[in-house]
Amino acid sequence: MRSSAFFMVLAVLFTVASAYGVADDGADTSCANLYFLNAVFIYSTNLSGNILYIETPVNFTDFGVRQEARLVISRGVFRDSSGYYYVEVGPEGPTYAYVLMKVSICSRSFDYAMSTVKKVLADPSSALREASGAVGSVPEDLIGRFPENVATSVRADFEAWLKGFSWYQNESVASHPLVVSVFGAAFIYLGNYIRYSANLTPRSLDEVISRREGDCDDMSRLLLVLLWSYRIPSLMLLGFVSLPDFSVRSSLGGLEYVFLGGGPHAFVMAYAQGYGWLSLDLLAGSLLTHPFVVWGTSRDVEISPESVEGFVELHRSISGKQLIASLSAGDPVTGSAKALEEFINTTLSIASPAGQSQNQGKQPPVTTSAGREEPLHEPRSALSVLLLAAAAIASLLGIVALISASRSLKGTQQTPSSLRDRPAVP
Repeated sequence: MRSSAFFMVLAVLFTVASAYGVADDGADTSCANLYFLNAVFIYSTNLSGNILYIETPVNFTDFGVRQEARLVISRGVFRDSSGYYYVEVGPEGPTYAYVLMKVSICSRSFDYAMSTVKKVLADPSSALREASGAVGSVPEDLIGRFPENVATSVRADFEAWLKGFSWYQNESVASHPLVVSVFGAAFIYLGNYIRYSANLTPRSLDEVISRREGDCDDMSRLLLVLLWSYRIPSLMLLGFVSLPDFSVRSSLGGLEYVFLGGGPHAFVMAYAQGYGWLSLDLLAGSLLTHPFVVWGTSRDVEISPESVEGFVELHRSISGKQLIASLSAGDPVTGSAKALEEFINTTLSIASPAGQSQNQGKQPPVTTSAGREEPLHEPRSALSVLLLAAAAIASLLGIVALISASRSLKGTQQTPSSLRDRPAVP
């Protein structure tokens, strides 16, 4: 009965995969090409002599994902010696800056990855017979340290839940890393253990368990602990899930966020013998049905109160707007700095900032071509404040992208009735 319910849910995810411009590059790979835009306009701040880092895609090859990012156009954006992009802010005037990058992302074929997840949920024994090949050595260095009390509690509840499946009595099936990974994701992400609930700041794992609620980052950290307790290598990918025709606005403190074509997200990748690396994102379908722009990775499962307070305090110190968007390869706004700035200004409802800002004039719009690197700039301040830190944003604005799939859970899973009414991105 439970397997049938999972199959119905994943069938919805599977049917939308072909609608998002993802092409198969050979039998085992899905690739997507898009533009990533990050633009900021800060009206005022009481920060002085500070630099604010902004999220941008990274060149990345690991965990079954290959991503190449190339700068196309930028204004008012600098890059430090490590390759991270930042803007300089201060009380002397508005800051207007943006960076547009062309991104190519390839990963395990969406069809193959989704088919594997569906088969495991529908019939684990049969799925294991098909995933019996060797995929190299197990990366045990990606089995992290975890709080024992949390692992004991979650694992006990997980195994009690698994006892409702007929195959659970077969130890070779129930203990297999691929089965544990996929059913662990179903347990955590699909509302069988905790309810999805957005929060302005990350929660501690103890709070997530006691309240039985969390957002994408909270859920992913809990899933990491569960998988590590079974000695399954896994980690979180942090970044931006690409969802055409999707948009949302949100705010914290004095900063308003606008997300177009997707939203910030965090999810778990796991390594299973006989398969390799697999996306477990049953929440938003990253690398299962949708492309995902990688900002970074994380194995941090605990959040310190100091880091949360620092993030909140930063937003109290800034008044402005930020636009983060995924744009299609053929979008006309990516063709020139003028077209791009008109798009940014219209979207953020700001007048043309030309001539208004002392900060924006330090670096004019730059267009780069393949193989040409933007000049490096050293930060002039030793104090670096991380604006929109990937992990914090994932915690702040956890995303459930597939509204249709989420709604299909109401009646097939133990999911709260409020799920039908809540927005995709709180």
